[in-house]
Amino acid sequence: MQVQRHIPLAALSTFGIGGDAAYFVEASSDEDVVEAYAFARAKDIPVVILGGGSNILVCDSGIDGLVVRMATKGYDVIAEKGDDVVVKVAAGEDFDGFVQTAVKNHWWGLENMSFIPGTVGAVPLQNVGAYGQEASDVLERVDVWDRHTSTALSLENSACEFAYRSSLFNRRERGRYVVLHVVFRLSKKSSPNLDFKIVREHFYPPCRGRKDQAKRVIGSILAAAGLGSPNSRAPEIAEIRDCIISIRTDGRLPDYRQNGNAGSFFKNTMLSDEAHASLLARAEGTLLDDTVDRLKNPAHRYVGSDGIKIPSGLLIDGCGLKGLRVGGATLHSRNSVILMNESGNATAADVLTLMRRIRATVFAKTGVVLNPEPQFLGFPEWELRDWMSLDDTG
Repeated sequence: MQVQRHIPLAALSTFGIGGDAAYFVEASSDEDVVEAYAFARAKDIPVVILGGGSNILVCDSGIDGLVVRMATKGYDVIAEKGDDVVVKVAAGEDFDGFVQTAVKNHWWGLENMSFIPGTVGAVPLQNVGAYGQEASDVLERVDVWDRHTSTALSLENSACEFAYRSSLFNRRERGRYVVLHVVFRLSKKSSPNLDFKIVREHFYPPCRGRKDQAKRVIGSILAAAGLGSPNSRAPEIAEIRDCIISIRTDGRLPDYRQNGNAGSFFKNTMLSDEAHASLLARAEGTLLDDTVDRLKNPAHRYVGSDGIKIPSGLLIDGCGLKGLRVGGATLHSRNSVILMNESGNATAADVLTLMRRIRATVFAKTGVVLNPEPQFLGFPEWELRDWMSLDDTG
């Protein structure tokens, strides 16, 4: 293990923002992780774990501690039974690279999460998900290093407290565990997930008239007989991956290599029936008319076990904030949950000022509190409390 000094972190973040790490280590083995923590204890300095840098915002003054970048690689098939295949993946593996491997092997369960940047070790932290799939659906266990007890252990799915974009790792025990490996239980049985309208209509365009309806009926009959056209059969796993990649590269999700960003900056909002009714009551005369229409339309409403999901970008646009800019930070023109380092010169302070203005405005107009997705690294707690204020006078 080689310890480096004063390593710039902006280049290791998809936001392209942040100061230096006082100490820096690339951990290429589990033993390196253990050794890094021993080094930090001897120096009495904090440790920050870094993966692909895709869901973080680093403080402008950097991190006064040890940054450990996970660089462990490889995967192993540890069990196969019936249609199931159990795969153990190192935390430092590129997540999309592993999704591509799963697709090539016809292992179903991750294909809708194609093209998500970052490493495998970050997947359980947020319970990463996209287009109808979540990691918790196929995640069997997480092998971790417990910083409190200095021991390695395994946490089964049920112990990880998974919920929408959250888990034990980023909530109740934030900072306690270092992910070493993630074990996925995938399936060799074809199981396309077409829950999201945009994915479903890619393969089955909506009927536009009686002729289309007749074609659909005939197509379904032919498909049942094994004689259907490509548009009347269930999509293959590689076709779903291609579909997801085409969606994610059509301009609604900016390329971080051109405009630095951390993906969705705000989680979608989950509301109870009562809170949803309150939002609709407040929306009239407060939000833009097209936003009110969409909020009232059941076709734009997703009801899950955690409540009614409201797209946070819809609320941001409804408050008239589209295109808002602070310094070098701006809201993406097509997707208002994405904050960008568009100029390449944005500071963390620019991004957080923009965040605070958005959150304060949305709360004042709707009563809804938007929750950020990225991890904020290097910021003292008192400063984060100020940035998270719902009062925009700071």
